[in-house]
Amino acid sequence: MHVTPKTLSSWFNILRENPDMLPRFGECFWESQLVSKERIVDYVFPEQGSSVVYIFGGWYGILAQLIDDNHMTQKIYTIDIDSHCEEILTKYCPVNNIVPVTADMAEFKYVHHPDVVINTSTEHVDQETYDKWWKNIPQDTFYILQGNNLTIPEHIRTATDINHFMEINHCKKPSVKEVIECPGPNGTFERYMIAGYK
Repeated sequence: MHVTPKTLSSWFNILRENPDMLPRFGECFWESQLVSKERIVDYVFPEQGSSVVYIFGGWYGILAQLIDDNHMTQKIYTIDIDSHCEEILTKYCPVNNIVPVTADMAEFKYVHHPDVVINTSTEHVDQETYDKWWKNIPQDTFYILQGNNLTIPEHIRTATDINHFMEINHCKKPSVKEVIECPGPNGTFERYMIAGYK
């Protein structure tokens, strides 16, 4: 996974000018967060040339920037329900083909037909929200999903194992099915990743 100086400097500029953001923004840089993004960028993201990518639960756009640093993309939409994320990305990380959007994933309307849909925050939404989001993905779209079994207050829909993760996320025949062991606050936890065509 390649990270450009421009991307790195944008992250540090956020912290230089907004030191109060360190606790929350710093959550993006746990080893488990970086490993999970590396798996998408280096091993799963399809090599299909210029493409339109949608990232749900995009947070502060770290994954969008990493994809942009490593792959040719036509447009990357990074969607989060927190409007502060869009404000930060617009001010500190302006890239022509990365579009930050404030929206509830369940209510989001696709601007362009997606080539790739990514959701790395499946444990942060209830089943009803997830089901509505999944239903809106156009058929035959390539998807990448991640979630985990880490029990913390923010995680409201965790899976017990990779098969349970596939079941609650409606993925019947993924082409990629992976368990990533991650260091956590109390030992290790499992992060699940599945990818394929809807």
